[in-house]
Amino acid sequence: TKVPAWNWPIMVQYLQTTMWHYARQIRPRYLHTFNTAAIGIGRSFRDRLAGENHAVTWFHDFPEYTPGHQFVDDRQRDSKPDGEWRDIVVRHEAIYAQHTNASFTVSDEIAKALVREYDLRIEPTVLLNVPRLSDFNPTYAPTVRTALGISPDIPLFVSSGGVTPLRGVHTLIAALERFPGAHLAIMTGTKSPYLTSLIDHARRQGH
Repeated sequence: TKVPAWNWPIMVQYLQTTMWHYARQIRPRYLHTFNTAAIGIGRSFRDRLAGENHAVTWFHDFPEYTPGHQFVDDRQRDSKPDGEWRDIVVRHEAIYAQHTNASFTVSDEIAKALVREYDLRIEPTVLLNVPRLSDFNPTYAPTVRTALGISPDIPLFVSSGGVTPLRGVHTLIAALERFPGAHLAIMTGTKSPYLTSLIDHARRQGH
């Protein structure tokens, strides 16, 4: 793990090797892969099953724009972006991106960027990664705002999910400078030096 550019491809190969046994047993009609590490698995399993006279349709999710990431080891304080690690991951995604039966992503902007980056013939379908409006319950309690004791007239930003340099939460914290009086709530199970550094930075800035 100290050399992510070497470790990452080995991790991907390990996943593919261990999961093939189960894919072969299940013989699915559909394969749904998610994120960069799995994209090669999708093509490999679809084609290998087809070689055994079992047709499979493969869907792939692009949850983020990988070429736009800064690959940083979030277990270390002051870790610098690793360009070699980034290049290996992006090249891996580029190899397989054109071979899906269908693909999805989370915004129109990312869909268009993926078409440009990987010369895709078909733009990924956009599936917003948000709750359905029909599921919204205005009487649900407690809300984030009430749990923190923040009145309705105060601007509140909420970040939900993993906190890593790849997700750019540091950019969100920096943006608070433009919103005096606003609050940011981070809802996450992440525990890392990166998250600690974000909290320390926010406190130094008076947030």
